[in-house]
Parts: sequence; C-alpha cells; structure tokens
Amino acid sequence: MEKSNKATNMSFAASDIKTVSVAGYASCSYHQKALAAAQAFFGADKVNDRTFASRDLYKAWLKTKDGLTFTGNPSKNYGANHTSSPFTWINESTFVGGCDDTMAMLEELENEQAASNTVSVAGSASTSAFITSSSFKGETRAIPSLPMESHQQSVMAARAEYPGRPLFILYVGAADAKGKSWCGDCNDIKTKLGQLPQDALILECQVTRKEWKTTPGGEHPLRSQRFAPVAGVPTLVKMGVANGSLSRPVASLVESQILDDELLKAMMEV
Repeated sequence: MEKSNKATNMSFAASDIKTVSVAGYASCSYHQKALAAAQAFFGADKVNDRTFASRDLYKAWLKTKDGLTFTGNPSKNYGANHTSSPFTWINESTFVGGCDDTMAMLEELENEQAASNTVSVAGSASTSAFITSSSFKGETRAIPSLPMESHQQSVMAARAEYPGRPLFILYVGAADAKGKSWCGDCNDIKTKLGQLPQDALILECQVTRKEWKTTPGGEHPLRSQRFAPVAGVPTLVKMGVANGSLSRPVASLVESQILDDELLKAMMEV
C-alpha cells in the first residue's frame, strides 16, 4: 500500500525506497544533519553520500545534477530551482527537497513503521521485531508510551496477571520491520537481553524519534514521572512484586549501563 508523505507531497511506500542520495557541501551543517539522519534510518549502505569538498563545487554540481531530470515534488518544481544545501532524492531521480523536507520524510516513514510494528494494547500479548531480533527468547508485550494513564494501566495489568513473575519494562527507540531502532544505543543492547530470566515478561515501550526528541521531546511525561522516570533510551526497568494493585520500579539501568554485566547481574538479584 502506498503512503502519502504530507511534508513533501509525494506518494510512496518505504519498501519502494531502494536508495537515498544526499548532495551538499562538507561545511554545511544542514547537509550533515540530513545525511546523518538518512544513514541512521536506512543504513549507510543504502545512502548515496554526495558530499562536495566546497560550496563552489556543490554549486557547480547543481547546474548539471549529473544530467538527471527529477520528478516527485511538484510544489518544489522538481528541484529545478533548488539552490541550497542539501539536495536530497530517492531512487534514481525522485526529488525530496532540502534538510527540512528530508527530516519530514524520515519522520513520516518512522511513524509509519512504528504504527505497523508496535501493538499498543494493554493486556494484549504481542511481539515486535526489535525483541524478536534480540537474544531474549521469553515473552514480551508492547505497551504505549502515551498517554501516561494507558502506559501505567498496561504495566499494572501485566503485574496483576502475573503477580509473581519477573517483570521488566524496556524503553527503546521505535524499530523498523527488521528490528533496527533509530537509536543506535538501543540496537547495541540486544545481545544483553538474553541474560534476563527466560520466565520474565518484558513490556516493550517504543518511542519515535519525534516523540522523544522533538514533540514533546524533553517534556515527554516519561522523563519526569515519579512512577518510572526515563532519562534516555534504552532504559531497562525492573518492577517489584505487586502490593495491592500497585507495582513499583525497584531498579533501572540506562543506556551503556545495560551493557555492564556486573550491573545487569546486580539488577537480577534485587
């Protein structure tokens, strides 16, 4: 099914994007931002890095654009009048736009993948490509990050269903269909998740790049909630046993701490 990219007035599916090309000059911060974001989302092997050593060399390239005739974004006149850095296109010659257009495209694709790969229903058993591509072989459920009421209800429902079972919450950046997260640190911890008890239940809470960094970003309720403040992703939280209808966090590890075998072992013993 085709997806419409609102920001760029294009219609395409993520699976149709074979290559992404980002042209610009080396000292341009906007070019570097768009290029880094594209490589983080698609992988460096799928991104054609057209970085020119100087602004003049880039401007010279703009006059010819390798002889390509672009299609794609009619509101941008298919790139004919584009003079700033970067100049981004997908596949052979589908023009995207500059830095803002590139970031908007990636945001739309990320939200599309997050929606299709994460089941956010309290009490509903589900798995995601992120967990299934990790070393953890036990049971996992996807839970929503917002609103906080639904997030907490999902946690309490799981604890009520399994009052004596080891229960963890894993906060990670949203992953694509292959299980690759936009958050590099999240991908790094996959090999460590196998150290969690196999009878444990992991509640996986994915957040999109926009949700975590832009809107609401620093104001995200998870960052300030007394229930389980999340300083960054990935964060692994161990929940205590049920006390009436409540279950509180008893330990948490953030980012590189999860890679520390001694810290992870200590968490298991709490």
